[in-house]
Amino acid sequence: MKAIVNVFDMGDGQRYKVSYDTDAFQVMLSEARNAGLSWKKEEKLWHGNYAATLSFIESVSAYADIYPKDILKKLRNTEIPVERVNLQIPFRKNLLARTPLPSKNGGISFQTEDIISGISQNVFAFYLEQGMGKSFISLSVMNHLREYAGVKNTLIVCEPTGIYNWRRYVIDDCLGRIRKEDILIVTKDNRQELGTNKYSVTICSFNTFRLCIDYFKKGNVKDPRKPVIPFQGDAKEWMLIVDESQNIGNNASRQTKALIAHKSKFFYRYLLSGTPAINSPLKYFSQMELLDESIFLNMTYSQFKNRIANVGTAFSEHAVASFKKSELVWLFDRMKPVVSRRRSEDFLQLPEHIIKKIYCEMPEKQAKIYEGVLNSELVRMKEIDGYLDAQKVRNKFPYFHLALDNPTILDNIEEANSLMPELAKAIQSFNLEKEHGKVLMLKELLSKHIDEDDEKVVVWSGHPKTIEQLTTIFAKYNPKCIHGQMEIESGKAVNEYRDNIIEDWKKDKNSKLLILSYITSSTSINLTQAKHQIFFDRSYNAVYFDQAIKRLHRTGQDRDVITEILIFDDTLDNRLDKNLEDKKEIDADIFKFKKGAHLSAEQWENIFTGKD
Repeated sequence: MKAIVNVFDMGDGQRYKVSYDTDAFQVMLSEARNAGLSWKKEEKLWHGNYAATLSFIESVSAYADIYPKDILKKLRNTEIPVERVNLQIPFRKNLLARTPLPSKNGGISFQTEDIISGISQNVFAFYLEQGMGKSFISLSVMNHLREYAGVKNTLIVCEPTGIYNWRRYVIDDCLGRIRKEDILIVTKDNRQELGTNKYSVTICSFNTFRLCIDYFKKGNVKDPRKPVIPFQGDAKEWMLIVDESQNIGNNASRQTKALIAHKSKFFYRYLLSGTPAINSPLKYFSQMELLDESIFLNMTYSQFKNRIANVGTAFSEHAVASFKKSELVWLFDRMKPVVSRRRSEDFLQLPEHIIKKIYCEMPEKQAKIYEGVLNSELVRMKEIDGYLDAQKVRNKFPYFHLALDNPTILDNIEEANSLMPELAKAIQSFNLEKEHGKVLMLKELLSKHIDEDDEKVVVWSGHPKTIEQLTTIFAKYNPKCIHGQMEIESGKAVNEYRDNIIEDWKKDKNSKLLILSYITSSTSINLTQAKHQIFFDRSYNAVYFDQAIKRLHRTGQDRDVITEILIFDDTLDNRLDKNLEDKKEIDADIFKFKKGAHLSAEQWENIFTGKD
């Protein structure tokens, strides 16, 4: 027996018929709701915008008859204008916790402009560089929505390192209306509380949100596109803030899919990031999909990539060779109505930021270890395979970089056992304090900045062992350190523990040195108490560097900031520095070879010596 579902597409004003077997009623009902269709009882019609209509018809097309027959083709080829809700909410200064920052060029404050943009429509992305007040802007928007739009609950999804900072921001920026007990921080022990409407603000990490999918999953619901977290209340009572939204730039990741699956639960959705797509404009796709899927029309990710990029390289037929300038203009034009993109130098009256590259001499023993590790590993691979395979050398890159950053770490790596005996002996006897060129330079810099000038200094590294060793070497400065392998007291939250260390360092006049991991501490912290920062080593990931470098040079800093970057000349450091300047991933820049490609000794020498 057959039944009919009528769907009214508000995008083109047409009605479509879907015929199905009556025993599939519950399935049809579920698909209609998941797609975002709404039932109009008086009309006996399901209503939906373009995206909802397309989603529903695609999901049931395998087992239902659809009329007219060419509906899918028609929908997929239709250019639909951007659709979003215009809100009628007045801007009120009394809903701001503080006076917006003055604009560099006078006139209305850029923060005021962005707050007005945020309360003018239900979706928006604040792409502002670090230190420009993204949290203040988004929470000011929340204050307005709570006052005028009936918003009762806000979910803030952020990086783990930002959780407790956000709790502090909420209390400070919400005019005393939201207390500490009104805020839920989601952990593995209380995740059953996620989605309940008894808290004004809920804060959780990206990974925690993803894990909650599994926690709430029931039966055989395995499709990550389908929401399973039981958010209580109407969608118009919920607001979503996604901080550091570049974390959902990978459209294939489970945390991205988890958020997009639940976007219909949040009528108000806002993204925050200072680096939304630092390595590739492709990362905008899933961010815009979370905001408003109609921005990129009815494209799949593959179609979007093929439109804005030239695809196919010697390394991979799917890799991006370059981006099409004319299509990037189209991309930014499509996003413009829902995005505020601002750079600090254009809007803030910040002190000068001086960046110095300090080239260090590599002592003889350290140089022999670096060269020895490279040669021994490459020779070993050549002996086994008869040639140097690009993919295998690529996999060894982290190991090669350790030989450059800190040879003492190599002693704990399995591969060290395969090294030549004399090389292994050199590594085991290496003295970081006396035989590492960057440590020797760091001693000179800290002597000047701390001993002579009595200034606080921040030092950055990516290796936990290096951070611990530097903390010991420079104990006379009463250093405090943070990295991802620290032992935390039982019952203490990692991020709260981190924030407490930073606050103690700020207040302690005798603690002059803060040694941080750019992997765990490059976001959600303010370090304006210092004017000097030194990068002992750097990651291949351009995002870490771009975010960490702005922890000092931001709003609240009243002195010129000096950043010193330590570089070993004629090494991988040179290549890394060039790529970070261009905001490229070193991996994508170097390895443009097909899997199985053979490289000459000259090619590898150019890479390891930093030559073009």
